[in-house]
Amino acid sequence: MMKTDIDPRQEAKELYWQAYSVSQIAKRLGLSIHTIYSWRRRDKWDDASPIHRVTDQIHVKVLRIMSKDTMTAHDFKTVDFFNRQLDRFERLEMKKQTAGTSKVKAQKNHFTPEQIEQLKNLVLGSLFEYQRQWWDERTQRNRFILKSRQIGATWYFAREALLTALETGNNQIFLSASRAQAFQFKRFIQLLARQVGVELKGGDEIMLSNGAILFFLGTAAATAQSYTGDLYFDEVFWVSRFLELRKVASAMATQTGLRRTYFSTPSSEDHEAYEFWTGIFITKVSPRKSAKSLSYPIRY
Repeated sequence: MMKTDIDPRQEAKELYWQAYSVSQIAKRLGLSIHTIYSWRRRDKWDDASPIHRVTDQIHVKVLRIMSKDTMTAHDFKTVDFFNRQLDRFERLEMKKQTAGTSKVKAQKNHFTPEQIEQLKNLVLGSLFEYQRQWWDERTQRNRFILKSRQIGATWYFAREALLTALETGNNQIFLSASRAQAFQFKRFIQLLARQVGVELKGGDEIMLSNGAILFFLGTAAATAQSYTGDLYFDEVFWVSRFLELRKVASAMATQTGLRRTYFSTPSSEDHEAYEFWTGIFITKVSPRKSAKSLSYPIRY
């Protein structure tokens, strides 16, 4: 039997991690092979990660040196070196754990298929008849809705847009007369998501886990030029330079499959949005389209 003051169980583990076989360890330490097998199973030697195996042996070496009655200068240097290695391994382990946490956090703003179905049932069950008509026409390429005040248009289109983003993966762009009004869409969307247990996070934009982004913008043409998605242009009869903004805004939804929705309470027939709503603007920019072909009742 090999003479040693070291705990045989610890030494057996070290030898095993150094690639000695169980029979070699038993012969080297003068122990029963069944004892080594038992230690390996109970202490889970095979389950230890490479970093754990190294740090465990470093700890043992440090303790052996520190247990000396008198430590030499070389001993102090060795302990310092080992401690620096332990710090390094600890940082690596923390980095690994942080990376794992980041992957979990990447699922923020996530809806499960069950939550999406619950959301759809919640929305459809809450609509008035006229809002249900808007819903039925939601796939139209262009919509222009003239509405009265306080009928829940912002509330409705916030809901429609969230469901569309979840179902299609298309970005949703909310363009309003002011940034504060655009953020009203955001508040309605966050409140709706909260009803199915999802806390949506974000500032001027919210990215869903499926990649769709919800943008909340004020009517600054320079700001509006670099976005692509389904467009919701709110209170168009109350913004200045409407035709200029419409040109920039409509470009956001030029790709096939994207939609443009304009809605507003009325203001004046002198406003630029009036000719766009009546179709007169279309006949001016596209002479081949007659006013008769675009005529529809605009008075009640």
